[in-house]
Amino acid sequence: MVTKDAGNKWRGDARYNFSSGCLSPSEPAPGCLESDNVQKGIDAGDLPAGFIGNPTQTTYDFNVAGGGAVMKDRLWVNGSYRYWVVNKLFNGKNADGTQALDDNTLKNYSGKAVYAGSSNQKVSFSYNWNNKIRGHRRDTPPDIVPDIASLVQTNPASSTQAKYTSIWKTKLVFESSFSVMDGITEYSYQPGTPATAIRKVDNTLSTADFAATRHEKQPNSRLQFDNILSYNLAGIGDHLVKGGVQYGRLKYESQYDVLNEYYLVYNNGRATSVQQFNTPTDSLNEDHILGFFAQDSWTVGRKLTLNLGMRFDHNTGILPQQAADARTFVGAQTFPESTPVSQNIAVWRTGASYDPFGDGQTAFKASYSRYGLQVGIDRVTQVNPLSATSQT
Repeated sequence: MVTKDAGNKWRGDARYNFSSGCLSPSEPAPGCLESDNVQKGIDAGDLPAGFIGNPTQTTYDFNVAGGGAVMKDRLWVNGSYRYWVVNKLFNGKNADGTQALDDNTLKNYSGKAVYAGSSNQKVSFSYNWNNKIRGHRRDTPPDIVPDIASLVQTNPASSTQAKYTSIWKTKLVFESSFSVMDGITEYSYQPGTPATAIRKVDNTLSTADFAATRHEKQPNSRLQFDNILSYNLAGIGDHLVKGGVQYGRLKYESQYDVLNEYYLVYNNGRATSVQQFNTPTDSLNEDHILGFFAQDSWTVGRKLTLNLGMRFDHNTGILPQQAADARTFVGAQTFPESTPVSQNIAVWRTGASYDPFGDGQTAFKASYSRYGLQVGIDRVTQVNPLSATSQT
């Protein structure tokens, strides 16, 4: 039987948590957050001198969720919302030696609807949206980075899925699902960064100033379509046979731009070189995966069970046609569509479990299988000629 999701009775809850961190770092009040109390550890020699930890300034978390039946025993819905803020001090430092801020905001909402046309059929639809915002991202080294040289990071992304499940005559189960994940990771300059700003980096002093590393957008998506059939078969022993076909399409894009196309590089306060970038660039990458599989769990009498399976995958990595206009340090470029990855993988699995006494207390097991590493879209991005690069 296809079970229902949620229940017929409407239920919900809401929660809110708040903490302002410690009133006094040297003598924290009860209930302070982790890493606030470090001074006693330093005094006792348990922590190194100068250890600063990552004390939390403020955190609060609001959650609300609920669900129930729109049609009793037929249609159920549920949803949730969350807003979570964590502001803490980072182990990197500002120019004046004080700890740098790492402020994080998480926003999320989701919903799901399930409809049971009968006791043997179910259709569900779900949607989830999430965004994590970092107001001042610092990737160390360099260790001393003022706010103006830190990144603003956002990660809005959504996932949507529709799924159908059906049982025929108690022996045959069919499942089909279609899902889409779509999002954009973006790294940007701090508000107020002048258009004429050039990032200054001193590798010896481990400092950076004037501007963040880049402005980059990374649109990415995955489309997935799965169809699986399971069947219980009785004959010479009992069989649980399962087979299916799966298709996936992945896309990844990197729109990369360095302000004024170069960094100023210093060594202990002295200018030594210029780091030139080929930006702005816009690299396009795509990957298609088609897989087939079949497996059988075969119970022979009460003592022997065989597990047999095989899978075949075809992976095609594509670089679509793409181009870039002339930039300060690089001329115009055009690249035709190409297929740098074309991979076929066939694997199998065999296993046996033998219970010599048939009482479920003792078992001898053996297996022989072949495994394969399926490459992903990262193999395509690694050879994309329009990826952002630099030279000194």
